[in-house]
Amino acid sequence: MLMIPHINKMIIPGNPEFHLGLFKKKRREEYERYWERIMSLSDFNFEGLQDFVGSVFGVQTIELSRLIQRLEAEIAEKDLQNKSFEANLVEYEQEIKLFAQQQEKADAALAYVSEVLKELNITLYRFVNKRMSFSDLTFISGITIYRQKDDRLYKIADERTTGVSPDIVDINDSVYENYSMIAAVRAEVDKPHWVNPYPGHYVVSNRMRMMEGEVWLLNFHFDEKRNEKALSLLLPSDMIEIREIYRMFHVLCLILQQNEAQERTEEGGAHHELA
Repeated sequence: MLMIPHINKMIIPGNPEFHLGLFKKKRREEYERYWERIMSLSDFNFEGLQDFVGSVFGVQTIELSRLIQRLEAEIAEKDLQNKSFEANLVEYEQEIKLFAQQQEKADAALAYVSEVLKELNITLYRFVNKRMSFSDLTFISGITIYRQKDDRLYKIADERTTGVSPDIVDINDSVYENYSMIAAVRAEVDKPHWVNPYPGHYVVSNRMRMMEGEVWLLNFHFDEKRNEKALSLLLPSDMIEIREIYRMFHVLCLILQQNEAQERTEEGGAHHELA
């Protein structure tokens, strides 16, 4: 125990009993941070440093160590502040990166909407020229359309799909219980429902109230990786109000239904004239 005060004196710079080797061992961090470069000078000695500090600050030798400790504490506090600043900087960089990603998505969404408007104009011209058909509804993805009659759904359109969708679907048959259009038929509200029948593939279904009390189911079929446009326009996101996309398709389907009814009327009139 008697050695401790003596050892403490031996690690105080400027003390007559100062020992450099013990100082480097006991206060290595302080030595490497402050003294190593200074001590490499040929004319350096701790007694001169003690006299200089004492003349400037009016401190005794024993107080030099306290001064250094205070400076170390202030430096440590600055280090903490720097680390906090660096952490905030990383957070800000992440926020900027996220904003850039969101901006990229927004730009892509606007480009998709522009494409849809162009395709819509073409479809409307085809309607005016009496050339519009179900194939004109595929400017976002492949589609199937079913007409509901009681507990069955009858396919009336199949465009740009593999053609494997059944022609008739029994709503109560458990074979079809995982179909998105079954969920859409049973839902209280007309809104999109979707499933992934296999990884990366989507089928999105939307129920539509048509003229003459009919109910149609419009299904969009697309692959996630090959059709980002469909992913952006048909599934909920912060970029686009998808409700308006479905309203647009609803109107186009109403036009096609009206055309269909008109064609039946014209065919009936022609048969009547022949009779």
